[in-house]
Amino acid sequence: MSFSAKDLLADADFEQPPQVVNTQSQNETDSKDQIALFDSDSDLSEGEMEQLTLSDNNEYPDSQYYLQEKIDHPELNIVKDSSIDSLVELIKTRDFKNIIVMTGAGVSTTVGIPDFRSPETGLYHNLERFNLPSPEDMFDLDYFLYNPEPFYILVKDLYPGKIQPSKTHYFIRLLADKGLLRRHYTQNIDTLERVAGIPDELLVESHGSFHTAHCVGIRDKPGCHKEYSKQYIKEKINAKEVPYCTECGGLVKPDIVFFGEELPQKFFDCYFEDFQKCDLLLVFGTSLTVQPFCNLIDFASIDTPRCLINNRLAGVTGHPRKGFDFSGSFQKYRRDIFYKGNCDDGSTILAKSMGLEDELNELIARESKKFQKPVVNNDENKDDEVKKEETDKKESDEVKTNEDKSNKNNTGEDKINEESKK
Repeated sequence: MSFSAKDLLADADFEQPPQVVNTQSQNETDSKDQIALFDSDSDLSEGEMEQLTLSDNNEYPDSQYYLQEKIDHPELNIVKDSSIDSLVELIKTRDFKNIIVMTGAGVSTTVGIPDFRSPETGLYHNLERFNLPSPEDMFDLDYFLYNPEPFYILVKDLYPGKIQPSKTHYFIRLLADKGLLRRHYTQNIDTLERVAGIPDELLVESHGSFHTAHCVGIRDKPGCHKEYSKQYIKEKINAKEVPYCTECGGLVKPDIVFFGEELPQKFFDCYFEDFQKCDLLLVFGTSLTVQPFCNLIDFASIDTPRCLINNRLAGVTGHPRKGFDFSGSFQKYRRDIFYKGNCDDGSTILAKSMGLEDELNELIARESKKFQKPVVNNDENKDDEVKKEETDKKESDEVKTNEDKSNKNNTGEDKINEESKK
């Protein structure tokens, strides 16, 4: 699927952006597709943009335009500053009904699933033992077809198990229950959004998930695309085996998006209209470095408030029409909020400001029961044959005890009779 920049910008509520020059070397361009959803022109033939695939390059060249001073008119200040308190005040005065939530790995780290880029603990940091050309090669399709073993060793840490979703997941679920959620776009592949109960029609798994898997073939042979269940993949992963297709012998890969692969069709079907209708954008736990997901924040109307909740600053490009502008100095409207901290803490603040804190806690308490281990009644759960064996043994022991008592009594009576004869 190809899009021209003109098609992408036709109905957008912003001016035509300046040209962004591609400063990548030819080798870099060949190895990873460079995606820029907002480039007004490109060096591609006939002005067509490259096919939208997953890319991990989000470096913008120095702009030839000076940062424009913000005109200090009250109507341009959607929020007074970039603090979370400013958003809390805004929520009290506005009736948001088309909220879009974007999430990254940070929403799952509180329940024990590692993210990718955190120092010391991130998955990329822990890939040194595989001696890869670069950490990202673990999720490169060409490398996977050449050497799938490292991926399946690592993926055991990523594979969704019996893990309870985080408070942030349930906050998003509550927004859906209240009819306030326009759509939830997630980069995560752990399927915790599904576990939390977010409706499928409101969920866009931008980078795929472990929910299904398909045959992708091998290096010199295309796959037959046979679909496999997550249970099949899970059994192979737990057995430390590489899953192969039972039909053609190709590799079976979970339907997570690798670098160089197309994003799910649902992403393209939904994003443009969704973000034009968005009245509040909440971004949780993502470094906003992977394209085209990171560019989604730019599709919201220029006066739509946007809030980043993350443990570090992200998405700031210094561009008048791209990325966040938390300083309010180089984009037309001041509308961006940054809360530095835990995603769950940020969710708590937002839920409280919306008057949903009690309902959120009740939802979590109710859903938590699904993850509590039931009290096992050993007698009720035993196999019938086992129960019969135990009953037979008990009866046998009782018979033996009675026989011993009888023998003991008989011995005593015999002794008395012998003494009376004497």
